[in-house]
Amino acid sequence: MKHREKKYGGALDRLCVQRVFLVVRAVFLTGRTAVVFLLFFLFASMSAYAAEDTGWLDRQNLFLTEQLNAISDFRVTYQWGDKVAAIDGNFLPYWLVTDQNLSSMRQQRINSATGSGLFLIQGRESTLPENLYSVQGVICNEEGVPLISEAALFQSMNHLFSTFLGEGTDEIIQFVATDGRTISFPTENKVPGKDTYDAATEFQVLKNAIIGHQTTDWRIFTDSGETPKIQSVGTTYIEINLSEQKLYYYENGEQKLVTDIVTGNEKLKRETPQGFFRVYGKQTNRTLRGDGYKAFVQYWMPIYRNIGIHDASWRKSFGGAIYTNAGSHGCINLPPQAARQLYGMIAVHTPVLVFK
Repeated sequence: MKHREKKYGGALDRLCVQRVFLVVRAVFLTGRTAVVFLLFFLFASMSAYAAEDTGWLDRQNLFLTEQLNAISDFRVTYQWGDKVAAIDGNFLPYWLVTDQNLSSMRQQRINSATGSGLFLIQGRESTLPENLYSVQGVICNEEGVPLISEAALFQSMNHLFSTFLGEGTDEIIQFVATDGRTISFPTENKVPGKDTYDAATEFQVLKNAIIGHQTTDWRIFTDSGETPKIQSVGTTYIEINLSEQKLYYYENGEQKLVTDIVTGNEKLKRETPQGFFRVYGKQTNRTLRGDGYKAFVQYWMPIYRNIGIHDASWRKSFGGAIYTNAGSHGCINLPPQAARQLYGMIAVHTPVLVFK
């Protein structure tokens, strides 16, 4: 994608960008009029430092001023009991695509749920246009219309709701282990508390308000009286029993694999972490590196940070009490044949339950 820019000179560009961010800090104190003031302040700078093609500059900046003023004409008010907050034009400077954040915007993968890789341009949702140019540090399309990052918009909304509603409670996963015990532990997910909201709905409401220049939206949230429910792990998962030093793989409720394993060295305090995880990748022929060690494995299935399930061809035996004194650095070591079988059966995102 080509980024076309009208050249004003390096010193002027740096000065204007610096002033943009100084003035942005005053937006919350001065209201939407700060957007107009921001552009006026920049025009004054330009007249002092850029004499060439002033007519072109004036036209471009006047149009940008009009666009920013129009875009900022919206307001959505939220109420939780006696708590009231709003998202309005004061947030606009934080949503604009600029020279400074354009590179990161280009790297976003499209995700409509969070707005990643999507932008509001002239009242329409769009991916990042191919032809772009900069007007005083603000990235615009070919028509001179500034781009609003939906990802930044979603972050503002999510932060507001998190502030008022809190993070919620841990979602509980429950399943019956092979040894007959009922195992429960929190997942990486959060379940909203009694005060809850539909993120997809509220995100669309906010986008519609911006597109339609609505200033009267009032969103009221009340106590739903709901409590989090215990979730089932499903019928396809990997079960790792640290006490038994066994790994089980179930697919659609049927046991497909059981094998002895070696987990993290207890004596050296390298215990394999317990919890609910998911296989977040699959890779063959990988060299694992860590503090003071390097090991080549044929089958690598990471589940949590640098902890994963893999073959350990250097071990002559598995299971029993090996892990207490001669365990791994935290990974789950499998016999090569078992690792090959497991790798061929599982998919990325397969649930993994690790417990004692």
